[in-house]
Amino acid sequence: MNAGIDPAKAELAKHNVSYDPHIFDGAGHGFLRAQNGNANATGNLKATEQAWPLTVEWLKKYTK
Repeated sequence: MNAGIDPAKAELAKHNVSYDPHIFDGAGHGFLRAQNGNANATGNLKATEQAWPLTVEWLKKYTK
């Protein structure tokens, strides 16, 4: 699942692109969606609570 992280990091570094991957326990791809409390939803509230502040911080840093 995370096998692409190191190759992506190396390739992006060649182009001076910022890449700061984060892995959250129990969170697969698309974990931010379906945060409606449904047990069958694919969301992960704990991972969302960890990821959202990092997302906002990144946006503030790299977008103006």
